[in-house]
Amino acid sequence: MRTHKKLILFAASFLSLLCACTTDNPFGDWQQDGGPGFGPGGQGGLGGNGGMSGNLIDLGMLSSFDVVMDSSPLSETEVIPTDESDPYYNEYIENNFEPKNTTTITFAAGGVVTDNIVKGDTITADGADVTVKAHSKGLTLKVNGTTPNGSLRIYSEKKFSLLLSDVSITNPEGAAINIQNGNCFVQLEGKSVLADGASAAYKKINGEDEKAVFFSEDDLRFSGKGSLEIACNNAAGKSGVASDDALFFRPGISIQVKSGTSAGHGIKANDAIVVKGGVFNIQTEGAGKKAFTSDGAGNFDGGRIVAITKGGVDASDSSDLSGAACIKTDSTLVVTGGELRLKSTGQGGKGISCDQNLHIKGGDIYIITTGNMYGTSSSNNMRPGGWGGNASSNADTSVSPKGIKGDMDVVISGGNVFVRTSGTNGEGIESKATLSVTGGNVAISAYDDGMNAAKAIEVSGGRVFSVSNGVGDGIDSNGSISATGGVMIGIASTMGSEEGIDLENSTFTISNATVISIGGGMGGGMGARYSGHYVSTTLTGNAGTYIALTEGSTPLAVFQLPRICNGTSLLISSPKLTSGTYSLASGIEPKGGQLWMNLYENATSFSGGTSASVKAN
Repeated sequence: MRTHKKLILFAASFLSLLCACTTDNPFGDWQQDGGPGFGPGGQGGLGGNGGMSGNLIDLGMLSSFDVVMDSSPLSETEVIPTDESDPYYNEYIENNFEPKNTTTITFAAGGVVTDNIVKGDTITADGADVTVKAHSKGLTLKVNGTTPNGSLRIYSEKKFSLLLSDVSITNPEGAAINIQNGNCFVQLEGKSVLADGASAAYKKINGEDEKAVFFSEDDLRFSGKGSLEIACNNAAGKSGVASDDALFFRPGISIQVKSGTSAGHGIKANDAIVVKGGVFNIQTEGAGKKAFTSDGAGNFDGGRIVAITKGGVDASDSSDLSGAACIKTDSTLVVTGGELRLKSTGQGGKGISCDQNLHIKGGDIYIITTGNMYGTSSSNNMRPGGWGGNASSNADTSVSPKGIKGDMDVVISGGNVFVRTSGTNGEGIESKATLSVTGGNVAISAYDDGMNAAKAIEVSGGRVFSVSNGVGDGIDSNGSISATGGVMIGIASTMGSEEGIDLENSTFTISNATVISIGGGMGGGMGARYSGHYVSTTLTGNAGTYIALTEGSTPLAVFQLPRICNGTSLLISSPKLTSGTYSLASGIEPKGGQLWMNLYENATSFSGGTSASVKAN
């Protein structure tokens, strides 16, 4: 049994509140006095056995969104940089390539047909296996036609353009396209299809790498108005698209990759992945495989990405277990725009995983994980994850699912982030350092802790709603917590020992913020020290009942009970709250505002209900 957490309450006198209930109220058995109420006593009370029960109320988008493949066209605008100091200036074909000659390669039933080979360049074919050796400047290779047993291998001394125009290439023994030398601008026209076979190993030529169905040793930059579909059927762990340098994607393109259970990642880069736009549908099924993965950095700035990983944990190296992830970077990751729809269904799967600093500046992000924890954790003494979620991921013996995981700082300064996890040990957003929210909207429903950080959780702007739907805390820091602006809402699981907002022997600073913590029979966090103005009490009531902190007839904070509450701890604060006497009203009807998650914002007035005076420090 988890030891009780100490909470100092400021003296206040509470009244038992009654609200009208219908005679067939299905929650009647849960009410201690026949209706909603709050106060320091009652069944459970502070530090007692009170808590929450039942399912969460409908939380709109957070409760209902799904992630499914979507190839529908996307209306996008593009601004091509004209300033040479722009970091991506040279990635645009318009700025860094002057077309001079076009050579056409056509795959046909009788072999390969070529046209307009530039003097000095050579194109050879062994059946439908084509090798290009180019020396000319400003070369465009236009490739079309169909082959069920062929390939295209390119060596170019200069930058070149590869125009894929309704081409279909299947290579049963290796990469469909392999660029061994040459900085490439890929242009998509019409619908092109690339595929490999199911052989256990790619057939190497001259010992050269073949790491994907579409592989390049150098940069690949994708543009145009066409589509590219890639099927990874191999049993050799090869990816769909891979570059040993960087990958750059522009608006207008459509890319689909389906990687089988024995195949590799969807899209992989060594240096960086930059997505400025486009439509992506990426699915991987192999253990430990990623839809997008970069050994370097990642920057997602536009487009629509649907990424689904179905594989579990790669345990081939017991000292380095690796779970699947929709987006994974070994260096920094920045999201500034676009739409990310990410779903991981295997054990230990993650939506976003970043080994260094992660910054979400904008965009719309929807993440679902349904898999359970893989393995066992030595720190799982009390529950999966342990106190404070410390054991949510033990590299030696377990891998836990996460919506978003950052090994260093995680910063959210804009955009909309929705995360839902349902498998054992599944946390919403985790930072191994500091988790900061300065803007945007964050809504989390997680099996374990909704938000978790090793050092600190800081909210200075934006809105945060975080609920545990299984066994965890709503918001949990192993260090300090501060709410100095915006909205911070933490709701614990139905386990009575968990907290809405929990911190470990540190300080909870509250200033100029709306703060609501609901959960447990204890409230406030183990050894927590508070700085700021707040009201702390317990409450009892039906799911969906509106509660308001008021000053006279003016509502300061209004919210809906997310579940049935029975002697459940409540900590509440508002930017307008100071020390003194206020009122808590229950069973009201708020007016003049709107509902976001279970927070009713900008209420101008309310009617009905009953109230009791409370005292804030």
